[in-house]
Amino acid sequence: MVLPFLLLTILQTGWEYSPVSATVPVSLVLPLLILIPYTAFSVSWHRYVLLGPIKGRPRIISAALGRHFRYLREFFVVTAAYVAPLVAAGILILSGPDISSAHYAIYTLVWPILFLILKYLILPYPFARVCFVFPQVAIDEIYSFRRSWQSTRGQGLRIYLAILAAALPMLLVSHVGLYFAGIYYARTVGFEQYKASESELMLVLGLFSRLLGFLTLALIVSAVSIAYRTCMGWIPADDSGAVTRNSG
Repeated sequence: MVLPFLLLTILQTGWEYSPVSATVPVSLVLPLLILIPYTAFSVSWHRYVLLGPIKGRPRIISAALGRHFRYLREFFVVTAAYVAPLVAAGILILSGPDISSAHYAIYTLVWPILFLILKYLILPYPFARVCFVFPQVAIDEIYSFRRSWQSTRGQGLRIYLAILAAALPMLLVSHVGLYFAGIYYARTVGFEQYKASESELMLVLGLFSRLLGFLTLALIVSAVSIAYRTCMGWIPADDSGAVTRNSG
């Protein structure tokens, strides 16, 4: 976790302290670069969970670089497919009735609820159906979104609930816990001291938030790996490769 965490910290720190003139070009490239430490960690953690600490130990060789590139590519495809409906929904929300409309109040009440349902209840289900691609890439198995979709038939809801249960505790700590930690600190030291040390506090909370992000990712990757091993009947081979009992 150390190297991906340091890389992510360097990227985000560079973004925060970059000149204003570089904000637009950096903002176009940074989201892609930030995927690298997350996917590098994900590959290593999938291998650790499925292959164990010895076989799953990362090795800096050309095969590993190719594995990381394939994982990054599939992760980008899934992320783009997840974000596209959210962007479309956001455009629809912004193009709704103006404040003078009689339907404005109902519109502002209903659309945020529908947006949250789309984001957290509807779209995660297709992800649960194709998520087996990621452990398959990590352990160098044959992979495709179609194969994952077929393998998770009848198990999508269970996998989704497992991923949600793995991610929810850390997400609550990250979003709710850090918010109240900032409020508690401000009330303890006083407003003037809080404003004087706000930049240092944001730096510490930012580092802690990124650490929680990696812990959340570890829990999600573990849930996906365990679901893959359970649904596919997968066991590691003695030497290399793997054995899948229901692969046919």
